Amino acid sequence: MKPNIFVYKNLKNEDHFTNSLGYLLNLFPRELGDRFVSKLATSTGKSADYLGKFIEAEFTGHNFLNEDSTSKPDLVIHTEKLKLFFEIKLAAPLSDSQLERHLNDVRSEKGKLILISNVRTKVSKKVLAQSDYLKPLYHDHFFWTEFEPVFNFKFRKNSLEYLLLSDFQKSLRSNEIKARQIVGAEDNLYTGGSKAQALALNILGDILKDIGFKVWRLPQEHTLRVYPKKMKEYPLINPRFYSTGEWLSPELIEECLVIICYVDINNDAQIELLSRLNVLDSKDHITIFTGNWEGYYKYYLYVPLQFKAVGDSFDLNWENLKEIWKKIYKILAK
Repeated sequence: MKPNIFVYKNLKNEDHFTNSLGYLLNLFPRELGDRFVSKLATSTGKSADYLGKFIEAEFTGHNFLNEDSTSKPDLVIHTEKLKLFFEIKLAAPLSDSQLERHLNDVRSEKGKLILISNVRTKVSKKVLAQSDYLKPLYHDHFFWTEFEPVFNFKFRKNSLEYLLLSDFQKSLRSNEIKARQIVGAEDNLYTGGSKAQALALNILGDILKDIGFKVWRLPQEHTLRVYPKKMKEYPLINPRFYSTGEWLSPELIEECLVIICYVDINNDAQIELLSRLNVLDSKDHITIFTGNWEGYYKYYLYVPLQFKAVGDSFDLNWENLKEIWKKIYKILAK
């Protein structure tokens, strides 16, 4: 079927993203469709016109392509030269032999199979050896981050085209599509319960203990329980990694650590203590919000994350975070 982002029907994140992607490519075939297909071609080391001009995108995630099919690719893009079959993965892993089953359909249609994931995904040697499996030069599959520049097209500000594209880019950041891998784990830092998230929280916990905080973490929680003075003595601090801070304010679009500080809403001394956080240095780009919630007074500290390259991956700039937490400790542990 032709993708339509206005037909939501309780789709899971992966399907809604694929449907939205196809919709935008169909809506702007020259501005986005051609650029998307050209990016695919050049990433494989071929010329920009190797795969032909974009004609149409078709959402196929819920239907077998024909009566002999054994799989359901998520998206098919028709170009003037061939069909491109896409398997798109966000947080979910590939199922057993999923790509092998897709290749049967691809061969019958004389097309190419493409895997796009937001994290590193294991692809079998059998699939990698097939000429109808399309991959970039230096990786086993495409990463969504490679295609983000395609959607930085400069439409006239506040035009309908501009607003539609802005909404799509916002959904990338808010629905676990904007991913971040760190050294030591191959899944998404921002997916609740992921190995990357657990690793980052454990590293952060060790840093906070070295500073002087009391730290406790329950494995099923996606945050730490941090106390400046004594365990289980307010303020309680919960840090959590997010792909965007837009749930706090539309302008806060960077990857971030949000630090939430809780005190008793009826304890004026504790509230006054939290208010001292307002002196945090603006050079750290910290943005502060306050609010009440079920008997608690809360401070939200939005801290943009910094990353450094480590080989072909990234790691958090832990030194930068350590300096920020030292300032927080100095304020709250008095």
